[in-house]
Order: sequence, then C-alpha cells, then structure tokens
Amino acid sequence: MNKKTVFQFILQCVVTVAIAYGTASLIQRYFFSSKEDGTQLAVQRGQSFTAPESVQVRKPINREIDFLDTPCSAQEVETTIQAQWGSVTFSTDGASLQRFEVHRELDRKASSITTIFPAAPDERESRCFLVALDHSTPYFYQLDRVTQDEHKAELTYSASFAHGMIIKTFVVHKNKYQIDVALMLQTHADHPTQVRMLYPAPHMRDLATQDVITGFVLEESKVKRFTQSDIPVNKGWRNPTLFGASDRYFVNALTKDEQNMIEKAYFWPTPDKKLLCCLESNEITDKAEWQWSFYLGPKDTDDVRVVDPRLEELVEYSGWFGPISVLMLKFLKFIYGYVHNFGIAIIILTLLMRLAMVPLTFSSKKQEKKRAEMDKQLKLLQQKYKTNPERLQQERMNLVRKHGFGGLGCLMPFLQIPFFFALNRLLSSSIELYKAPFIPGWITDLSAPDPYYILPALFAVGMILTSFQMPKDQRSTFMIMGVGGAVFFANFAAGLLLFFVVSVFAGLLSTYAIKKFKLA
Repeated sequence: MNKKTVFQFILQCVVTVAIAYGTASLIQRYFFSSKEDGTQLAVQRGQSFTAPESVQVRKPINREIDFLDTPCSAQEVETTIQAQWGSVTFSTDGASLQRFEVHRELDRKASSITTIFPAAPDERESRCFLVALDHSTPYFYQLDRVTQDEHKAELTYSASFAHGMIIKTFVVHKNKYQIDVALMLQTHADHPTQVRMLYPAPHMRDLATQDVITGFVLEESKVKRFTQSDIPVNKGWRNPTLFGASDRYFVNALTKDEQNMIEKAYFWPTPDKKLLCCLESNEITDKAEWQWSFYLGPKDTDDVRVVDPRLEELVEYSGWFGPISVLMLKFLKFIYGYVHNFGIAIIILTLLMRLAMVPLTFSSKKQEKKRAEMDKQLKLLQQKYKTNPERLQQERMNLVRKHGFGGLGCLMPFLQIPFFFALNRLLSSSIELYKAPFIPGWITDLSAPDPYYILPALFAVGMILTSFQMPKDQRSTFMIMGVGGAVFFANFAAGLLLFFVVSVFAGLLSTYAIKKFKLA
C-alpha cells in the first residue's frame, strides 16, 4: 500500500469524523438541548428565585400599578428623534418611548420596520420605559428639555407625586442601537418606595400570529431563554446584568446597571398575550440617581457587538456554523450592493459555491469510474477464486492497493450540510432577508415559504433529472428523495429552497458538461 493511498484514506476518515461530529453537535444544540431549572440557594447576580404568593414570608412579585390620574392641563407632546438607523418617538404620557422604527432599503425603495407602537389608552402599563411606584404612580409628565447633536439626543421629563418627584432622562445614541435611561427619584423618608421600569418585547404586527416571543436572562454566565408560554408566573432573577425579550428578528434588553440598583427582574404577561419585562429597584427612602442602558434593535452580530457582545448568543445564526452564516451574509450584502435583489444574490452565491466545488466534482466522477471498474474486477475475482478463499482475500487486497480507497469526492454531499444549516438559520432570522422580494407577483419575501410551491416542484424535477445521471440501482432512491424533499422543504424559507434548486440544476449542468467534454 503506497503512502499516497494511506494519506488519502486517513484524510477521508478525519474529514468524515469532523463533519459527523459537527452535525451531531448541531442537532443536539438546536433540537435536543435540555432545559435547566436554574434554582440554587446561593444568591448571585442573575440568580433565579421563586417569589411566594403571600407577603408572610417575602414580598411577592408586584404586577399592579395604581396610576395617579391628576388632571393635566397640557396635551400630550410627542418628540421624534432621527438616527442613522431609524427613528424613535417619545411621549409625555408616561415619559415613554412611543414608537421605534428601523429604516432600511429594499429593492431600491425606502422602507421601515416598527417594533414598538403607541399603547392603547387602557394599556398604560405596556408603554416602553414606563416608571411605576409601589404606591400612586404619576402618568402625565412634562417635557423639560431636548438637546441633540450628530451623535446623540437627550430628552428630560419630570413629574410630581404626593411624596416626591421623578426626573427621567433619555439618551438616544444615533450611531448604534442603544438608549440610556437616567432616573432621579426623590421621596420623603417616612414614605419609602421602590421603582419598577417596564419595557415590552419587540412586536411586529404582520408576524404576530406566527412569531415566538422569547424572554432571556444572563444566569450564571449563560444566557438562558424561555418561550413566553414557559415562563413561570412567580419566577424572577436577582440583580440581573442582562435581561430582556426578543422575537424572530429584534431584541429589547437591559445591558447595563451601573449603580447596581436593580434588586430583581421578572416577566409580566399581559391579557392581550404580549410580554413585558420588569426591573425593580432597591427600596428608596430619600433620594437616588441611577442609569440603565438598553439595546433595542435587530438580531445582527455587527449591531449587537457594538453595544454588548453578550447579545451575540441571541443571534440565531450564531453557534457552530455561525462563522459560515456571517460570511455568507457578508457575501450576500456585497453582491446585493451590485444587483439590488437578494434572490439574484442567492443565485450568484450558490453558483460561486458550486464553482468552488468543481475540483471535488471531478474527483467524485473519477471515483465513480474507479468504483465501477473495481466492482467489475471483484466480481471476476469472486468467480475465479470461489473455491480458494485465501487466494481471493489476497487478490482483493492487491486490487485495493492498485485502486486505492478513494479520494474526497465521495464526501461532496456531506460538505453541503454546514451550508444547509448556516443558510437556513440565516434566511429565517436575518432582518436583511425579511420582506426581501425576488420576483414581483411570486416571491415577495425570501424569508417566507414559496406561496405557490413552484420552488419545491422545481426541486423535485431537478432531483428526478439527476437520478437519470446515476447508476440504475440508485435512480429510485434519488426520485424518492426528490419528491420527499419537495414536501419536506415546502414550508422552508423561499431563499433556502432557491439555494437548493439552483444547486441541483447547477449540478446537473456540471455533470452533463463533464460527460459531454469527457473531462473526467
């Protein structure tokens, strides 16, 4: 057995094991990861706890707000701040964030995505950055000051209540998705109080019926997530440093508590099935000032990294194949800059990937010929030495030494597995692909399934045509894979299926060219 053959065999085994391990780890991570209850007795930052339902042992979680409905002579004042990434609108009602919009360009047209909307009159507690006290809470504020420059904007609101006053200051960073909230509370010593700040999970109205809202908290150095239906009513976390909620594309989260004023945090489900996040301060007996920082923005590695790298764990295309997803997204953005259509960008990216695999395609075809020749010779050897097993085994070894164990061409199907997972995560969670059109009247959102099932049908046709290029004993398998795959992928993102369709037909053309021009 020559050194080249041994090296090929070892290399093939190493690559196969690596791919198998990566695939198994990915499946374990995304489909079979176990949930932790996170309950321990030691008190740590981010440590969970379960509050009692009675005040006999400890103060329970408070989800009630008693608003002080003092008549306000002034009408509601709204203030809109324009940033590089979009716009925000604040209101004197609750001194709250009224609207949050992200601006972008799709198909050379300006568009926007809104994730925070004005609350209904009977949903005061749903206002973003509403401050609630454990007694009568002021709702009507006055706008004291607005200052801004090219980097940030600052808005200051104030309100009085029976035993003191609140001053709330917002700092909007125009070059990143960060909003700082500074609070100053003054109260009398004989009327101590606790402050609660509420902010909602992102809400995209056109995805409301199919979106999954997730709450998360940094617990013991690990970001722990809960679906909205899995959050226990009385569960909370002490002194969290990262706490918030997310949907498919956006995140609203506390990222910094500089003065360590947060005693506990918990989630607050609303009757209309929305999710609020609540931060509760220590007890205040005189005067206190503190500042919290929040990330409100898309799940994008570049955007979250600027504000808080810990949020990268929430980006759905992170993890094992995160680097592949990020690289593919960068390529897609680069190509999109020239073609201004993400569908065409996906086609070009797929063709470039197929082009990069051409050497492996040649190797695969050569190995098929070798394997066919080897099988033919093995059958002859079996007939010739059927009465002499020892000689048959020796001749088999000689045949293996002559033809080798094969190259990496047989691994070509496995090499597409990382790109499948990476692209699936990318297309289903990247805000760039959301509502991105391909062909008007057919695919208007590459992150959603093909509404007319044309791509699944093309995939099945491509696989059936591919079967006629395979040996006869493998044709039925490829036909079944084509029909089954079309059914399986029917509800996947159209962008992902476009990738597969282009890949299948590109493979058909490359195989035809190899046979036509006898390149292998």
